Amino acid sequence: MIFDRLAIGTANWGREYNGAKVSEDDQKRILDYCQCSGIDMIDTATAYGWDWTKVSSYFNIIVKVKSNDKVDNVIKMAHSLEDYKAIDPVCNGCSIYSPEERMYVYGGSVIQIPYSIYDRRFEPYLESMRYECNNTIHVRSIFLRGKILKEFSPQQCISFCLMNPNIDRVIIGADSYKQFKENLRPFHDMNVAEKHDINLLDCRKWET
Repeated sequence: MIFDRLAIGTANWGREYNGAKVSEDDQKRILDYCQCSGIDMIDTATAYGWDWTKVSSYFNIIVKVKSNDKVDNVIKMAHSLEDYKAIDPVCNGCSIYSPEERMYVYGGSVIQIPYSIYDRRFEPYLESMRYECNNTIHVRSIFLRGKILKEFSPQQCISFCLMNPNIDRVIIGADSYKQFKENLRPFHDMNVAEKHDINLLDCRKWET
């Protein structure tokens, strides 16, 4: 599956971020699209100002929290290493910003890192982070606030991350439902392209 390795990014759902804010109508359409496609995880944060409590129970919700936040009934991730040190062990993981910070996060955690075609600082450590330390790896900033999109397409950015077997989830955001759907269109087309005609699939049945 492709879609079960994706997660919805919501930095611009409760506030304007990078010059855009997703409308409530588009938020609903994105969630409906994800539920139909198999994307079952939402990445959000208390700092985003978005109310995730009304979302369908279908979704697994990861909330990045600050040290003084009171949040229940979700998977909690510290918003920074400083928050992680202040509130561990009540968090399930930590969002970090540099490879050096990985040393301070306990094994068995969900670790969120920046990763993209441009930013490969974590690549030498991903295998050990995932297998030796038993961490789950989520990547964000895959478009680098749009800077990469001047050179590469959204689909190339997403594919680059999905090709790395050490990455469990790729967090993708968009400014609108239309943009979100268009960014995922090739993956959706591939996902529904499965064939069951044995005469096509079994080379022994091909006519010479």
